[in-house]
Amino acid sequence: MEWRYIDGFNGSYQVSDEGEVRNAKTGVILCQKYAGSTIKYPIVVLCNGSAKMRGDKKKYVRRYVHRLVAEAFIPNEHGKPEVNHIDSNPLNNAARNLEWVTHAENIRHAMNHGNAAKSRKKVIRDDGTEYRSVTEAAKAMDYDVSSMSKACRQGWCVRGHHFSFEQEV
Repeated sequence: MEWRYIDGFNGSYQVSDEGEVRNAKTGVILCQKYAGSTIKYPIVVLCNGSAKMRGDKKKYVRRYVHRLVAEAFIPNEHGKPEVNHIDSNPLNNAARNLEWVTHAENIRHAMNHGNAAKSRKKVIRDDGTEYRSVTEAAKAMDYDVSSMSKACRQGWCVRGHHFSFEQEV
Protein backbone atom coordinates (compact mmCIF):
# COMPACT_ATOMS: atom_id res chain seq x y z
CA MET A 1 0.00 0.00 0.00
CA GLU A 2 1.33 3.42 -0.97
CA TRP A 3 0.56 6.61 0.98
CA ARG A 4 0.68 10.19 -0.33
CA TYR A 5 0.09 13.53 1.36
CA ILE A 6 -3.23 15.30 0.70
CA ASP A 7 -2.69 18.72 -0.86
CA GLY A 8 -3.85 21.75 1.11
CA PHE A 9 -3.55 20.30 4.62
CA ASN A 10 0.07 21.19 5.53
CA GLY A 11 1.24 17.57 5.70
CA SER A 12 -1.41 16.61 8.27
CA TYR A 13 -3.16 13.87 6.28
CA GLN A 14 -2.30 11.09 3.85
CA VAL A 15 -4.39 8.99 1.48
CA SER A 16 -3.54 5.48 0.28
CA ASP A 17 -3.93 3.95 -3.15
CA GLU A 18 -6.43 1.54 -1.52
CA GLY A 19 -8.79 4.31 -0.34
CA GLU A 20 -7.76 4.78 3.29
CA VAL A 21 -7.13 8.21 4.85
CA ARG A 22 -4.95 8.70 7.91
CA ASN A 23 -3.54 11.33 10.21
CA ALA A 24 0.07 11.68 9.00
CA LYS A 25 1.42 12.51 12.44
CA THR A 26 -0.26 9.73 14.46
CA GLY A 27 -0.90 7.14 11.74
CA VAL A 28 -4.51 6.75 12.89
CA ILE A 29 -6.89 5.74 10.07
CA LEU A 30 -9.83 8.17 9.84
CA CYS A 31 -13.40 6.96 10.06
CA GLN A 32 -15.27 7.23 6.76
CA LYS A 33 -18.83 8.53 6.94
CA TYR A 34 -21.65 9.18 4.51
CA ALA A 35 -22.72 12.72 3.63
CA GLY A 36 -26.47 12.58 4.08
CA SER A 37 -29.10 9.98 3.37
CA THR A 38 -29.03 10.16 -0.43
CA ILE A 39 -25.28 10.37 -0.96
CA LYS A 40 -23.66 6.97 -1.14
CA TYR A 41 -20.03 8.03 -1.36
CA PRO A 42 -17.79 7.87 1.73
CA ILE A 43 -16.35 11.10 3.09
CA VAL A 44 -13.78 12.01 5.72
CA VAL A 45 -13.74 15.10 7.92
CA LEU A 46 -10.38 16.90 7.88
CA CYS A 47 -9.17 19.85 9.92
CA ASN A 48 -7.80 22.64 7.74
CA GLY A 49 -5.17 24.31 9.91
CA SER A 50 -4.39 24.50 13.61
CA ALA A 51 -6.00 26.80 16.16
CA LYS A 52 -2.83 28.91 16.21
CA MET A 53 -2.84 29.33 12.43
CA ARG A 54 -6.52 30.20 12.20
CA GLY A 55 -6.86 32.58 15.16
CA ASP A 56 -8.38 30.11 17.67
CA LYS A 57 -10.77 28.63 15.11
CA LYS A 58 -10.26 25.28 13.46
CA LYS A 59 -12.01 24.79 10.16
CA TYR A 60 -13.36 21.30 9.49
CA VAL A 61 -14.04 20.29 5.91
CA ARG A 62 -15.64 17.21 4.37
CA ARG A 63 -13.91 15.53 1.43
CA TYR A 64 -14.99 12.62 -0.74
CA VAL A 65 -12.54 9.74 -0.34
CA HIS A 66 -12.64 8.74 -4.03
CA ARG A 67 -11.73 12.29 -5.05
CA LEU A 68 -8.78 12.40 -2.61
CA VAL A 69 -7.49 9.10 -4.02
CA ALA A 70 -7.87 10.29 -7.61
CA GLU A 71 -6.16 13.62 -6.93
CA ALA A 72 -3.22 11.86 -5.29
CA PHE A 73 -2.72 8.88 -7.61
CA ILE A 74 -4.37 9.41 -11.00
CA PRO A 75 -2.93 11.88 -13.51
CA ASN A 76 -5.56 14.19 -15.00
CA GLU A 77 -3.82 15.42 -18.17
CA HIS A 78 -7.06 16.49 -19.83
CA GLY A 79 -8.43 18.37 -16.81
CA LYS A 80 -11.58 16.27 -16.54
CA PRO A 81 -13.75 17.40 -13.61
CA GLU A 82 -15.32 14.19 -12.25
CA VAL A 83 -14.11 10.88 -10.83
CA ASN A 84 -15.81 7.66 -11.94
CA HIS A 85 -15.83 4.27 -10.20
CA ILE A 86 -15.01 1.83 -13.00
CA ASP A 87 -16.81 -1.09 -11.30
CA SER A 88 -19.75 1.17 -10.30
CA ASN A 89 -19.17 0.36 -6.61
CA PRO A 90 -18.92 3.64 -4.66
CA LEU A 91 -17.30 1.79 -1.74
CA ASN A 92 -14.35 0.59 -3.86
CA ASN A 93 -12.07 3.64 -3.69
CA ALA A 94 -8.88 1.90 -4.80
CA ALA A 95 -6.90 3.96 -7.33
CA ARG A 96 -7.06 1.12 -9.88
CA ASN A 97 -10.88 1.43 -9.80
CA LEU A 98 -11.04 5.19 -10.44
CA GLU A 99 -10.74 7.34 -13.54
CA TRP A 100 -11.13 11.00 -14.44
CA VAL A 101 -14.15 11.66 -16.69
CA THR A 102 -16.32 14.44 -18.04
CA HIS A 103 -19.87 14.76 -16.74
CA ALA A 104 -21.22 13.25 -19.99
CA GLU A 105 -18.83 10.27 -19.68
CA ASN A 106 -19.90 9.76 -16.06
CA ILE A 107 -23.61 9.76 -16.99
CA ARG A 108 -22.98 7.42 -19.94
CA HIS A 109 -21.09 4.99 -17.67
CA ALA A 110 -23.93 5.06 -15.12
CA MET A 111 -26.53 4.37 -17.80
CA ASN A 112 -24.47 1.55 -19.35
CA HIS A 113 -24.07 -0.11 -15.95
CA GLY A 114 -27.68 0.25 -14.81
CA ASN A 115 -27.01 2.90 -12.17
CA ALA A 116 -29.09 5.64 -13.78
CA ALA A 117 -31.97 3.47 -14.93
CA LYS A 118 -33.33 3.13 -11.37
CA SER A 119 -34.52 6.72 -11.41
CA ARG A 120 -36.16 6.48 -14.83
CA LYS A 121 -39.87 5.67 -14.69
CA LYS A 122 -42.14 4.65 -17.55
CA VAL A 123 -44.93 7.06 -18.39
CA ILE A 124 -48.41 5.81 -19.31
CA ARG A 125 -50.89 7.88 -21.33
CA ASP A 126 -54.63 7.43 -20.63
CA ASP A 127 -55.09 5.55 -23.94
CA GLY A 128 -52.49 2.93 -22.89
CA THR A 129 -49.53 4.33 -24.85
CA GLU A 130 -46.29 3.73 -22.94
CA TYR A 131 -43.18 5.91 -22.99
CA ARG A 132 -39.83 4.83 -21.58
CA SER A 133 -39.31 8.15 -19.80
CA VAL A 134 -40.75 11.58 -19.10
CA THR A 135 -38.41 12.99 -21.73
CA GLU A 136 -39.74 10.63 -24.39
CA ALA A 137 -43.38 11.45 -23.47
CA ALA A 138 -42.67 15.18 -23.52
CA LYS A 139 -41.04 14.97 -26.95
CA ALA A 140 -43.96 12.96 -28.34
CA MET A 141 -46.41 15.59 -27.10
CA ASP A 142 -44.18 18.58 -27.98
CA TYR A 143 -44.27 19.60 -24.31
CA ASP A 144 -41.80 20.83 -21.70
CA VAL A 145 -40.06 17.98 -19.80
CA SER A 146 -40.40 19.48 -16.30
CA SER A 147 -44.08 20.29 -16.94
CA MET A 148 -44.68 16.74 -18.21
CA SER A 149 -43.12 15.36 -15.03
CA LYS A 150 -45.38 17.54 -12.90
CA ALA A 151 -48.41 16.50 -15.00
CA CYS A 152 -47.58 12.83 -14.32
CA ARG A 153 -47.30 13.46 -10.57
CA GLN A 154 -50.38 15.66 -10.24
CA GLY A 155 -52.72 14.25 -12.90
CA TRP A 156 -52.80 17.29 -15.15
CA CYS A 157 -54.22 17.10 -18.65
CA VAL A 158 -51.64 17.57 -21.43
CA ARG A 159 -52.91 18.19 -24.95
CA GLY A 160 -56.14 16.33 -24.16
CA HIS A 161 -54.54 13.34 -22.40
CA HIS A 162 -53.78 12.39 -18.81
CA PHE A 163 -50.38 10.91 -18.00
CA SER A 164 -49.09 8.96 -15.00
CA PHE A 165 -46.01 7.11 -13.92
CA GLU A 166 -46.08 3.33 -14.19
CA GLN A 167 -46.83 1.80 -10.79
CA GLU A 168 -43.81 -0.01 -9.33
CA VAL A 169 -44.43 -3.57 -8.20
